[in-house]
Amino acid sequence: MLKFRGLVLRRGVLLLTMTRCAMPQSAPAVQQLINELPACSVLHAELERGTYGGGIDQSYMSGMRQQGVERALIELRAVIRGGKPDDIHVERRLYFRHFDGPMSQISDQATLKMIEASSLPADLDGVARSRVLAAPISRGVDMQFRPIKQVSTFVEFFANAWLPEQNVVWFRSGKPKQLTGPVLNGDVLGTKALLGSHRFDKTELDRGLFIAVLSRYDNTDVIKLLLDAGAEVNARAPDGSTPLMSAVARPCNLRPLLDGGADVNARDKSGRSAVQVARAWKEATAVRLLEEAGAVTGGQNRF
Repeated sequence: MLKFRGLVLRRGVLLLTMTRCAMPQSAPAVQQLINELPACSVLHAELERGTYGGGIDQSYMSGMRQQGVERALIELRAVIRGGKPDDIHVERRLYFRHFDGPMSQISDQATLKMIEASSLPADLDGVARSRVLAAPISRGVDMQFRPIKQVSTFVEFFANAWLPEQNVVWFRSGKPKQLTGPVLNGDVLGTKALLGSHRFDKTELDRGLFIAVLSRYDNTDVIKLLLDAGAEVNARAPDGSTPLMSAVARPCNLRPLLDGGADVNARDKSGRSAVQVARAWKEATAVRLLEEAGAVTGGQNRF
């Protein structure tokens, strides 16, 4: 049975997501996962709410565990022919040693070579291709209905069957040097490569920071890279909101912003602070972290 899970922001697009209904009582393996995940993790919160998979191992999971990979992300690209994705190919593979947490991406070349030399990449590629064949194509916020020529998507894998799969959707491909994909997916290597090979202006870096804090996972490493590159920790969106306000639904991403000098009591054009946004969204973990950092409810609108 499926139930409505909520709306997820992905590259400016709100997506309806569904998930398996919770069992009457969490399996011991689910409780163990909850205990192991960081308290600020989105996965931790989802499991506590009863959002989890069926607990049946898939063929690729043992291979992931053998290689010390708990989470993997496969990026695919395609061209549109006859209204459907064609010439589908794998663009990039990301491997993570933890389901969530800082410094999770496997980045040392020796380990990556060992993984790539195993059967795991081929196994994941095959499953990823099968998942994207029936994936819908999103037009995003394009109101001019321009023809879509190239698309990209990401397929996520867990080495634990109690963690639910995410829906797969094709999106219009962005420009090769855009920060969007790498920073949203917590790709430290990709972000470093882009920052080192291309000069981004402050507007682009600030936009990248707003995107990075929306990552489902602890994106501390990427957020620090952007701040070190010149992104403004207290940057403002058109509505006056700050990256800290955007991060309240991703509590693990609050800490690097606070450590980077984020104004915990800054207010948007409606007079709301980050802690008020967190309370409105019922993000208890975010409320606690912000209050510990000195957030206050009162005060005047700063705009």
